[in-house]
Amino acid sequence: MVFGQLIHRESLSDTMLCLSATTDKLHHLGIGEVVSLSTLSKANEKHDWLDLMPFQRDSFYVLDHGYTNFERLYRMHASGAFLVIRAKDNFHFNRAIA
Repeated sequence: MVFGQLIHRESLSDTMLCLSATTDKLHHLGIGEVVSLSTLSKANEKHDWLDLMPFQRDSFYVLDHGYTNFERLYRMHASGAFLVIRAKDNFHFNRAIA
């Protein structure tokens, strides 16, 4: 899924097409072999990575547009991590100076 996000794929099928076109380079990405579309689809709908992954201090996390799970965002912030989020058009904020 990270591969699909990084190369701006818009669907699982599109991501699978790109993965299958680059099978000789997958080991560089830490991917052993291309999985089937149905396997990827099932994993995508059943597993939530953010609740299983420990957040590392001083690490950067890039999140998708429109991400609004504020409880999880706060846990990331409290862990000392940096968040990069593309805000929605109607997002309003005040900058706090420490």
